[in-house]
Amino acid sequence: MVRSRTRSSITGRHLKSAVVKNSGGTVVAKAGKTLASKAAKVTALNIQARTDAVAQALGSRAKLAQVLKVSASQPTRWISGDESPNSENTRAIVDLEHVVTRARLLWSDDETVSAWLNGRNAFLDGARPIDVIALEGSGPVIDALDQETAGVFA
Repeated sequence: MVRSRTRSSITGRHLKSAVVKNSGGTVVAKAGKTLASKAAKVTALNIQARTDAVAQALGSRAKLAQVLKVSASQPTRWISGDESPNSENTRAIVDLEHVVTRARLLWSDDETVSAWLNGRNAFLDGARPIDVIALEGSGPVIDALDQETAGVFA
């Protein structure tokens, strides 16, 4: 194992890392506690930002909590970084954020996006997109958005 010090391209600081080379000198693994902890923080920031974006699109953090069937204060703790959502809620937040991003391609304001998510949709056999996401994931809702984009009438 060869220990090396490299500079971060972002901060310019030295990062401690271990580089493992095989007998031929080929790098087979890199590991570093500093790098792993920074990656974890970036992931946490992403879920915080995604949670906040979804809450804004739905109109409030309380509405997001209602959709996810968690306590009303839970999204606030996720956004602040005091807690992290479990894997099921993380998936739901990512799915919701994906749908919200796609819906914003059609409608620029969150009020219209929220109304579309909470309204009955003919492309989803009269179901509300928000309910379909919870039950089936984002796939059918993305398909409905594609139909809206194409201007197809149900």
